[in-house]
Amino acid sequence: MSSPFLAEIRMLPYMFAPRDWADCSGTLIPLQQNSALFALIGVIYGGNGQTNFALPDLRGRAPLHVGGQNGQKLPLSYHQIGGKSGTTTVTLTEQTIPSHSHGITAANTLLGKLTDTATDTTYLSNWSGGFAYLPNFSGTNAVPLNEETIGVSGGQNGAALAHENRQPFLALRFCICVDGMFPMRAN
Repeated sequence: MSSPFLAEIRMLPYMFAPRDWADCSGTLIPLQQNSALFALIGVIYGGNGQTNFALPDLRGRAPLHVGGQNGQKLPLSYHQIGGKSGTTTVTLTEQTIPSHSHGITAANTLLGKLTDTATDTTYLSNWSGGFAYLPNFSGTNAVPLNEETIGVSGGQNGAALAHENRQPFLALRFCICVDGMFPMRAN
C-alpha cells in the first residue's frame, strides 16, 4: 500500500485488517498508546477522552460527506462529522403512508331475507343472520336494505411488520489507519 495518512479510512476486500490498520467497528482503544490518532479524531466517535476513544463504526452504515447541499445548514440536509442517522428497518403505519387508493375485489353475499321494517325513530331490520340496529335514526322516509351486501377482504397496511430499508449493497471492510503519516493542514 502507498504510505497512508494516520486516520485515513479505506475500503478493503480482505477478510482481515492489514498491519497498521484497524476495523472501523466502533472499538474503544487506549488513548495513551494512540495519542497521535486521538489528536486527529478525539472523541468524535465515542469514548471518554481520558483513557480511551472510539474508532468510527461503519458496520451496516453508508458513509456520507459532511456538510450540506450547496453549503446550506438546513436541519435535514446538514451532516456533522461523526453524526449518525437513518434506520435499517421501517414499519409502515396508516400515519406514515400517504393517502392513496387501491382497487378492491368484492363479492356479493346474500345475508338473508329482511323481515322487519324501520320506524320513524329507529332503523331496525331482522334477517336470518341476526339484527342490524342504529339508534335514533333520524329520517321519515325509510329505505329498505338490499338483501345482498358487499363483502370486502384485505389486510392491514404493511401488516405492522418492519421491512428492510436498504439500497442494493456489496459488503467490504472499512479500515482506519492507526499508524501512518500525520496529515498536515493545507495553507
